[in-house]
Amino acid sequence: MSPEGLPKTAAMNRLGGLHDNQVKILQKLAWDTVSKYPYSGVAKVNSRPAGLRVIFNGNSWFNFVPAGVSDLVKSAGIEGHEQVKVPKPNDLSLFEKGQVDVYAHGVHWWTEPINEAEKIVAPALKANPNFRAYYHAAWLVNDGRHLFPDGRKDDIKVKDDYDASNIVDVQTALDKTRKSVEAKADALNKKFGKPVVFIVPVGDAVTKLRAMVIDGKYPGVKKQSELFTDTMPHPGAHIMALSGYCHFAAIYRMSPAGLQMPRFKEIKPEQHAILQKLAWETVSRYPYAGVVEPPPANVPKQGDEIRNSLGMRLAYVPPGKFMMGSPENEPGRESQERQHEVELTKGFYLGAHEVTVGQFRQFVRDAKYQTDGERDGKGGWGVNESGSIEMKGKYSWKSPGFEQTDDHPVVLVNWDDAQTFCRWLCKREKLEYRLPTEAEWEYACRADTAAAYAFGNDATAMQVFANALDGQNGSKTIDGYRFTAPVGQFKRNAFGLYDMHGNVWEWCADWYDLQGYAANAQVNPTGQAKGIARVQRGGGWSSAMHRLRSAARVGRDPSAYRGCYLGFRVVLETP
Repeated sequence: MSPEGLPKTAAMNRLGGLHDNQVKILQKLAWDTVSKYPYSGVAKVNSRPAGLRVIFNGNSWFNFVPAGVSDLVKSAGIEGHEQVKVPKPNDLSLFEKGQVDVYAHGVHWWTEPINEAEKIVAPALKANPNFRAYYHAAWLVNDGRHLFPDGRKDDIKVKDDYDASNIVDVQTALDKTRKSVEAKADALNKKFGKPVVFIVPVGDAVTKLRAMVIDGKYPGVKKQSELFTDTMPHPGAHIMALSGYCHFAAIYRMSPAGLQMPRFKEIKPEQHAILQKLAWETVSRYPYAGVVEPPPANVPKQGDEIRNSLGMRLAYVPPGKFMMGSPENEPGRESQERQHEVELTKGFYLGAHEVTVGQFRQFVRDAKYQTDGERDGKGGWGVNESGSIEMKGKYSWKSPGFEQTDDHPVVLVNWDDAQTFCRWLCKREKLEYRLPTEAEWEYACRADTAAAYAFGNDATAMQVFANALDGQNGSKTIDGYRFTAPVGQFKRNAFGLYDMHGNVWEWCADWYDLQGYAANAQVNPTGQAKGIARVQRGGGWSSAMHRLRSAARVGRDPSAYRGCYLGFRVVLETP
């Protein structure tokens, strides 16, 4: 949207000599430049979203939302927004006449209104194909303590009791309640043939805000109970504002950052900025809010690429058949690479890059996670001052013995750490993420090739395709990196995947079969049922050329083995 007419931010006010007329000129210049440049992606977008006719219907956990949204609409310069009066019970005439664009409903028991959604949505959608319904998924009464894993009963006697709530338990109860509502939304959207029923994840945003208070990261509020006004708990100003920001973000599908909500004078500008950022991050990353698109429902094709909320790029790998393993005359071949035919009947998305330090850091922060090497104090294999690789407790993903930025592949993670990351990503994205099977990994690496490497049999060409051990076999070629390279620095393969050869070894889901593969053809193989080691593929920055071959494989202890040359990438399953 255009920034024209938006008020100066606090940062702008700190810039001396920047007058209002200059701000207007800069706003117009920015919009004219960006909106007329096709590659910015906004060339066909109106300067501001059109105003909507909205019915807000709810109780004391929701009745403050309409005023907050109105403030934000005005601040954003959106014209045509209309708050339609709530009709009498069972009066559907406004919906039947197509006079409502959005119906937003909120009560503290948020399973109730969605049960009645069909009687409203059906006539409204018939009269107005662009009609949308939003349901306010609020924080839970008494923190949903009756849903806690230990089965405890409601025990909130005074407001301060909320200070004793464990945020993990609160989120678990919230997740459990939301799943039933999501299932109902899925059923309704399937019946109507398109997304029309959405959920605003206010409860999740409130839980994140409470976690910030506990961690001392929300200035001016020292206790969770300060966010509420009573034992139920009804919201105080900070949660009211956060709820307004969430609904504005969902309904108008734009960030509230920089917009004004003047009615909450007790909230300081820096607090508003945090609430705005929190609202947008929560809503835009939640598929049921309708702001961010899930992976395409139609059948994707080779080369298609999507991004998730972490910024991960995932490339589509189509189904197909290939010869897994290596021919007996391939240089560097090992006995456990018996060649056999494999068919993968279902396509999948695979990380175009290995999981990065920055992405893993986000997981660690959100999940408050410690790797096994950090917890047991044994660390892993790192690089010492003389450049040698050694096993010591001081080495971890944060400190592998060499410098890394957020764009480098994360290392010194074991198989269990990688699995935990995948489970966290599933929960965050509401989609199925996992480690690739060994067959999926080799098929994706080969990318319809049968040679030793995806680029052919000539290992001397490796320097433009992979980060490997320099100076091998008398070669003087240098790939430019002594240790790990930032992801995506080398040429990708035909499936759009980077660093499948080299940079870091990558964990796969399978148990490692010491006897090699079965001799017969396989369909969607997942490896043996049990074992003592998990598969690693691809070779790393310290690996000899033969270790980087498409068929090369090793097995390592899934818990004890952590190396500064070992990471992973993820699969996103298709519907």
